[in-house]
Amino acid sequence: MALTEEIDPQRRYVRVQASGALTLPQMERHFDVLFAAGALSFAKLFVATLAEPSYTAAEVLRMGSRLASYAEAYAQSPLAVVAIRPEIVDTLDRLRRLSPALRRARLFQREDEARSWLGVRDDAPFPARAPA
Repeated sequence: MALTEEIDPQRRYVRVQASGALTLPQMERHFDVLFAAGALSFAKLFVATLAEPSYTAAEVLRMGSRLASYAEAYAQSPLAVVAIRPEIVDTLDRLRRLSPALRRARLFQREDEARSWLGVRDDAPFPARAPA
């Protein structure tokens, strides 16, 4: 599984591309990356059309609990999820019920529609990444 985050502090925007098996430890690392970058309150685009959920109902509850704690400390931001797999749709629905942080979450089938809803231009590049 790969979770690739692109963070643009100038536009206060994050794009995440998920592919392959999606696990709770990967999602926790993702939340840590956003926290360390100061990006928890940025608008987020989570593209999961190539992701295959690999987590349990208990792990979804754990994710929901973590997201709820962020909602208490950070401004809520919109989240656009691009997904077609029923398991991802179901997970988003469950997380919405568990966490106030996801009340501004919306599901899309196409990335261009999600970007439009977030108010993000397709042609605006992300800042260059520093070599790791």
